[in-house]
Amino acid sequence: MTAPWLLPQQDARTRRDRLEVLTALINGPEFDPVLRGGVLKIPPTHPVYPWNCTVVDCERPRWRRYAMCSVHAEQWQEAEARGMSRAQFLGTAQPLPAVEMPEAMMCRICPQRPAFSLQLVLCFRHRNRWLSYLKRLPGRGEAEFERWLVDQPSLPGYGECRADVCDELAASPLGLCGAHERGYIRAGRPGGARLPKNFFATYERRDVSVPVTCEDQVAFRAWCRAQLPVHRIGTVNLRGLRPLLRAEVQWGMYVHGLQPVAVWHLTWVQSLADECQRRDVSSLAGLDPTEFRRAYHQRMVQEIQQALRKIYFTPSDTRDAGYIETEHFGVRFPHRSSYVDLTCITQRWLRDLLWDHIADVLRSPTCPRSAQPVDFVRRAAAELSAFFQAEAPGGGHDPTVLRGEHVHRFVADLRNRERLGLAFRGQARLDGKKAKVTENSRRGRLLHLPARRRRRRLPLESRLPQLRQVRPVRRRPPLLAAQARTVAAAGRGRPRRRHRRLSEPLLRAHRPRHRRPGEGPGRPRPPRRRPRPGPAQTPGLLPPRVVHRLPRRRPRRRRQRRAGQVQRYVHSRRRRPRTGSRMNTATVPEPRTAAALAARRRKTEAALKRVHQAIARLRREKVQVSIAAVARRADVSRTFLYDNAEARTAVAAAMDQAGERRSRMLADQDDEREATWRERALNAEEALKAARTEILAQRTRIGELLGQMRDLEAEWTQEAVQRITTENTTLKQRVRQLTTDNRTLDERLKAARSNLRFQDRRVADLEARIIEPGSTT
Repeated sequence: MTAPWLLPQQDARTRRDRLEVLTALINGPEFDPVLRGGVLKIPPTHPVYPWNCTVVDCERPRWRRYAMCSVHAEQWQEAEARGMSRAQFLGTAQPLPAVEMPEAMMCRICPQRPAFSLQLVLCFRHRNRWLSYLKRLPGRGEAEFERWLVDQPSLPGYGECRADVCDELAASPLGLCGAHERGYIRAGRPGGARLPKNFFATYERRDVSVPVTCEDQVAFRAWCRAQLPVHRIGTVNLRGLRPLLRAEVQWGMYVHGLQPVAVWHLTWVQSLADECQRRDVSSLAGLDPTEFRRAYHQRMVQEIQQALRKIYFTPSDTRDAGYIETEHFGVRFPHRSSYVDLTCITQRWLRDLLWDHIADVLRSPTCPRSAQPVDFVRRAAAELSAFFQAEAPGGGHDPTVLRGEHVHRFVADLRNRERLGLAFRGQARLDGKKAKVTENSRRGRLLHLPARRRRRRLPLESRLPQLRQVRPVRRRPPLLAAQARTVAAAGRGRPRRRHRRLSEPLLRAHRPRHRRPGEGPGRPRPPRRRPRPGPAQTPGLLPPRVVHRLPRRRPRRRRQRRAGQVQRYVHSRRRRPRTGSRMNTATVPEPRTAAALAARRRKTEAALKRVHQAIARLRREKVQVSIAAVARRADVSRTFLYDNAEARTAVAAAMDQAGERRSRMLADQDDEREATWRERALNAEEALKAARTEILAQRTRIGELLGQMRDLEAEWTQEAVQRITTENTTLKQRVRQLTTDNRTLDERLKAARSNLRFQDRRVADLEARIIEPGSTT
C-alpha cells in the first residue's frame, strides 16, 4: 500500500471540483478576509500571523525569536542575563523607527511612480532635480523644500511591472520595478531589452514615448513569467501559484490559525510559495513533503495536507487509501494528529477489519479520550500482518488458507522474541525504528478480532477471529495449588438458592397490610439446613493432608517483668468481648478535649476567613468563581468546601452572582451586537436602494448614448467612415511631420540667433579695438 502522496495524480475534473469546494469555503463568512486574494496584506497585530515587534511603538518587524526585532532581541538577551524580567524589559525598552517599509511608497509629486528616496519620498527624477536645486542654492531648509514641491510638475507613470507575479509599479520605461530591473541586469539581460541613453532628456522632457529595443521578445517574456515576487514585510504574494495550489495554501493558513500549534512566520509561507512556483506544483495533495529541503517547509506541507485530506477524501476513500481520519468522526485526540496511518498492514482484509474496528470505536458513546487504545490495536495488527507476510502461505493475503495453527505460532513467536530480546517484526513506529519485545509490549501486540466481524462474511476458520490477548498467568506456590483445587472441587456442584431467615419486624414490614400472619403467598418459608458437600473440613485454610507440610508457628513468648522494672506500655491488649457490646475505650481527659475542639474551631474559622477573602479577590479580578479556584486561592481542600455549610453557601452564592453577572454581560453584548447588525442592515438597505436607483439611471443614460451612436452610424455609411478614418490618419501623420519640421526650424532659428549674437559681440569687439588707437592719439 502506498502513502497518500504517492497515489497517482488526479485528473482535471477532480482538480476543478476541488477548486470549487475550496473557493466556496474561502468565500464563506467564517473565513478570515485577510487571507483572501492573490496578495495577502497581513496587519502587524494579526492574531495568528503577527509580525510587529512586541515593544510598544516599535515600527520594526519582529525577528524569528523572542517576538522582537533584531535590535531588541539582542538587548533582551543581555537584560535576561542580568536577571531582568521580560515585563520590565518591555516597559523600559525604547521604540525604534522603521528602516524598511511594508509597502512600496509612491512619489509625493507623481503618485504613479514609485519613490526612489524613502527619506524625501520622491521618485528618481524629482530626487535629482531637488539635488540640483540644492547645488545651485545651498543652505535651503524645509520651508524652501515645501515651496519647491508646489512648483514641480507631475510626471506620468510607467504602468505596472511586467513580471507576472509582481504587483508594484514600474520604475523605468523598461516596464520593470526597481527590484526586478536590478535582477534583470544581474541575469545578463535575457532577450536584450534596452533603453536609449539619456532617454529622459531626449524623450521624456519633450513628452515623447521612450522606445524600448528588444532583440528577443519571447525570451524577455519568458524571463518575466519565471520571476519570483518581491518579498515585503507583512505581505504574502501568491500570484505566481496555480489557482488550486493558491486556494490550498490559503485554506491551510486558515486551518493553522484554528489550532494551538507552532507559529508560521510569513517569510516561511512566502518561501514555500516561491519553492512551489519554482517547481511548478499544481497541488499539494499529491506531493511528497520530503522533496523540500527545509524542515519547516516539510512541516507546513504536512499540516496543509492534513487539512486538505478532511475535505478531499470521504471516510470510504480513506478506507481504500489505507488510513483513517479521526476528525471525520468528530474526534481529535489531545496532542495527536487526526491522521492514523494503516499502510503498515499489507493484507487488505486485515486492514479493512482494523479500519472498521477503529471506526466503531470512534463512533461509540464510550469513545476513549486518548489515542492509546487505537495505537495498541494498530501496533498489534501491524505485528500480525508482518508475521503473516513472513510465515503464512501466500503472505497471508488469502484468508481462506489461514488456520488456527498460524495464530498459535504467532503467539509463540512473540514469546520467543521476548525471551531472546529481539525486536518486533512489524514497522509500526513513525520514526522507522523497531521496538524491542518486552513483557508489557508483547501484551499490547496480541490482537482480538471481535466476533461481530462475521457480517463481512470472510471465510475465516472459527478459531481465528476469536484470538484473544494471551497474558502471562501468575503461578501459584505449590502449597496453594492443592487448596485451589479443593476450592474448585467444592464449587463444582451448583448450589441451590437459600432463603435467609427474616426477623419478625422485617416480616411485618414486607407483609401487606390486608394479610395476617400465615395468610397468602407472603408467608415466610423456614429455611432447611443441609449438610455441606464433601468431607468435613478441619479449621483452617488448607486441607488436613497438607497441613503437616507447613512449618509450625511458634507461640509468642511473653517477657517476664523483673522486679523493680517499670512497665513500658500502659495500654495492654484487650480481648474482644464475646457479647455484642462495643469495645471499652480509654476516656480522654476533659481539658484535652476542649483544647482540641477549640483548636479545630479556630482552624475552621481561619479557613472560612481565607475562603471569604479568596471569593472577594476573585470578584475583584473578575475571574470565574468555582470550587477549584476558591480551594486553590484559599489553600483549603475541596472536601472542606463541600462539607462546611457556611463555606458551601458562600461559594454557591458567589457562583450564582458570577453567573448572573456573566449572563447580564452576555445579554448586553448580544444587545449591542444586535443593534449594530440592525444598523448595518438598515444602512445596507439604504445603500441597496441608492445603488438600484443609480443603476437604473446609468442604464437609461447608456441606452440614450447607444441610441445616439446608432443614429450617427445611420447617417454615415461604411465607405464614408473608412474614408474619414484614412483622412484622419493622413492628417495625423501630416501634423506629426509638420511638428517635426517646426521643431527643426526652431532649432535652426535658435542656432541662427546664437550665431547672430556671437557675430554682434564680435563686431562690437572689433569696433572697440578700432576706436582704441584713435583715442590714444
